[in-house]
Amino acid sequence: MDSNITRIAHELTLKFQDKADIPLRLKKKKSEKASKQNINSFVEKRFQKHLKNWTETINSILKHVSDTNQAWRFIRIDPVVTDSSIISVTLCKDFLDFTDLLIQRRDVDLCGPDELGKLCMLHTAFQEEIEKIIK
Repeated sequence: MDSNITRIAHELTLKFQDKADIPLRLKKKKSEKASKQNINSFVEKRFQKHLKNWTETINSILKHVSDTNQAWRFIRIDPVVTDSSIISVTLCKDFLDFTDLLIQRRDVDLCGPDELGKLCMLHTAFQEEIEKIIK
């Protein structure tokens, strides 16, 4: 598997997971009670499931977006706002293209609920990033 995809999937999993769903091994605290260690195995399994889902979502985006650079912008939440006159996300080509991808995967391709959830999280974060740029 591509190590870049694995790394980005790991970053996205950490970014979008609730703090309670991050395994102890990835938290900064070194000393934890044994009772928390027992819970950690369930947390680890859930974390690995989300990591797998992010990896699959990244691969899906790369498969369905013909412009590889644009696909990576979606994945990395790094939109391009080409014109300073853009005053709304709905005028941003990257946002419109990401929205088209989301609609295509949801309504036409009927992607699974895990991918749809991840796409929606990325889409929302992408929109927020564009809003920061245009303000």
